Amino acid sequence: MEERTSVSKQGGPPVFGYALLIGLALFWGFNWPAMKIILGEMTVWWFRALSVTVGGVGLLVLAWLTSGTKWPDRSEFRPLVICAIFSILGWHILTGYGVSLIPAGRASIIAYLMPLFVAVFSVPVLGERMTWHKIAGLLLGIAGLAVLIGPDLIVVQQAPIGALCMVAAAFTWAIGTVLFKKFAWVSPVTAITGWQLLL
Repeated sequence: MEERTSVSKQGGPPVFGYALLIGLALFWGFNWPAMKIILGEMTVWWFRALSVTVGGVGLLVLAWLTSGTKWPDRSEFRPLVICAIFSILGWHILTGYGVSLIPAGRASIIAYLMPLFVAVFSVPVLGERMTWHKIAGLLLGIAGLAVLIGPDLIVVQQAPIGALCMVAAAFTWAIGTVLFKKFAWVSPVTAITGWQLLL
């Protein structure tokens, strides 16, 4: 009975993984209009300060409960600060202003430039190869974004600063993501992310 259970767990579909992916997509989607509504009531700085503080403390509590982690390793301080500047500070502030200036739907689409930037930055920073498959994927991604943003180019032209904020946010997030992969971390990811948020 135990053997059958273990085989079905290994060979069956990763249901939990699919559930997490669906949950991520839903939360990511609801996040943008919710942010737009909240930013109508609060300034960007207050909203982001509140969200990163609560998120950072929550993740550190979770890290402490699951692995007993309290402080990052001494070798992680410099990488923590560098990644926090790009992944957290740059992303949160720039998206906050971007969403406050252009419609939430347009802002979220522009944010999807991030994977395109990651693919490009991974070549010089991580030494990854730019294959024809990646190039084709990049071109298809850019074409898809152009189709989605195309009908609303007038909106972008009316608020170019908002669009530029979102492009810059995707740019900084991509740099932070690539650097996060480059550095060698000792602490659990939950703790590292929590400290980045608080920093």
